[in-house]
Amino acid sequence: SPRFGSLDNTDFDEQEFERTFPKAPGLALPLCWHWIRRQNALVVAGDSEGAAAAADNAEPVLWVTEAFPEFVEHHFYAALARADCLGRADEATKPRLRAALDSNLRRLDTFAENSPHTWASRASLASAELARVEGRERDAMDGYERAIRAARAENFIHIEALAFELAARFYDARSFELVAA
Repeated sequence: SPRFGSLDNTDFDEQEFERTFPKAPGLALPLCWHWIRRQNALVVAGDSEGAAAAADNAEPVLWVTEAFPEFVEHHFYAALARADCLGRADEATKPRLRAALDSNLRRLDTFAENSPHTWASRASLASAELARVEGRERDAMDGYERAIRAARAENFIHIEALAFELAARFYDARSFELVAA
């Protein structure tokens, strides 16, 4: 795509898709997966607000994907986005954001308990991000480490890379430039 974090390309226009598909209830699955992929792209691009908005848009049609791994991916990327937004949210927005985040984290914990090989790295990373936002630095450090180790053990290179990126931001914000690099 021409812009990092965007799904646009010469054959696909995100805004047109987002305007058209809600009018076709039979196409709820592709619409839901679109919003989940938008969350993913926007988290990776560092646009937490956009990713949180995409998560909000996915939730009315999330029911169509409960039997697919994308259901967990929604909760993972929504948790990362909402945790980051929570750190900058105004007092009026925090309760709604925190309730949604807590729901995402509970789901991730359940999936990680039932299938730790597949989902533990994601649950650990989301928990680390919440710990970062809440100022629980040691919990954040432990969470990043657990996420990286679990992702590496299961060969989830993309989750390992994301965990390293988020850990690097954490350390860089605390002036640990060498560790962050």
